[in-house]
Amino acid sequence: SERELSQKMGVSRTSIREALRVLETMGIIESRQGEGNFICNKIETSLMQPLSIMFTLNNGDYKDIIELRQMI
Repeated sequence: SERELSQKMGVSRTSIREALRVLETMGIIESRQGEGNFICNKIETSLMQPLSIMFTLNNGDYKDIIELRQMI
């Protein structure tokens, strides 16, 4: 729940709601009213596209991409 996430991360519920909205916009999670938030089935596709754009815009090199893949 938002309350649990807020307590665990030490941030306000407003911050949690905003982060969830961003994740939903990116296609990483799906919010269902009255049910909760769920990770999308095709998370690899939804996560990689924004990351690819970010690397391109910031002139990321192959070392950055390898480091990111190791973290994921």
